[in-house]
Amino acid sequence: LRERILAWWNNVDVDSIPSPKQAARRALLLVNAPDASDPGPGDARSFESFLGVYGVRFERVDAARLKRRELGEDSVVFVPRGVAAGLEESAREDLADWLHDGGRLVLEGRSRLAEDLGFVFESRKLSVISTKDILFPGIRILWNRAEKMERFDPPPVSTTLIEDEESGRPVAVAARHGNGLLIYLGTDLDPETGMGYTRYPYLYHHLSGRMRLASPVTAHGVEFYFDPGYREQAPLEKLVASWHADGIRAVYAAAWHFYPRWQYDYDTLIRLCHERGIAVYAWFELPQVSERLWVAFPEWRE
Repeated sequence: LRERILAWWNNVDVDSIPSPKQAARRALLLVNAPDASDPGPGDARSFESFLGVYGVRFERVDAARLKRRELGEDSVVFVPRGVAAGLEESAREDLADWLHDGGRLVLEGRSRLAEDLGFVFESRKLSVISTKDILFPGIRILWNRAEKMERFDPPPVSTTLIEDEESGRPVAVAARHGNGLLIYLGTDLDPETGMGYTRYPYLYHHLSGRMRLASPVTAHGVEFYFDPGYREQAPLEKLVASWHADGIRAVYAAAWHFYPRWQYDYDTLIRLCHERGIAVYAWFELPQVSERLWVAFPEWRE
């Protein structure tokens, strides 16, 4: 009751997901290593790769030496599952208190810390093989193999970010804890490849939009190569809009997606790009050719 009165007095809506007022300028990755320069277990390495891919500068912090004063208002703290499992009670309390006061936390998998923050876990597990992200609901995200996830109920004030395609149950959520914001991942980030983005390809979009975590890597007038075969389910309108927002000025599109009964919609790609001032060039990888060209002109084969 006291917290609700204070929230009303300060004009804070405690029944909604909080929006940080300032951008996150630091990322802290908790590790379980005597030498904090070593990222430690595989799940921690996945987070390290993930942050590196998006150009986010981060500091490794030995979880055993974690101090509340190291956690600032402008930080996002990443806690891999293997690290969360070994946190001492004092470290869990420091993280929970900091989060309650307005911190931003990314937590992976079931742990005492997750339970302390209001997550309730069932005895049953859910087999996850494909998911859908609320940002791109029309795209099916297929995992390399099925993963047994601890079924969970999130805290009362939360919203689903990613759900299991078959059951509709949450796989990743954003939740409120006091004045702080938490993103919880129900499974390990990327245990198979370690690259950090194969299971949750749009996680950075959530971190950027909800936690205001920004990459220092920015540029205008960028050119890049685009192979439609890797983005078959992505809506072209959203793709081109994101390129424009990112300052892309030219796209080199793979020019070999022509098949006997189907071909990629290059006309629409070109039209949408030109409407936003993006040039489109054909990208060839000779002597490789399309299947249709191979079938139609056997005399050209070596």
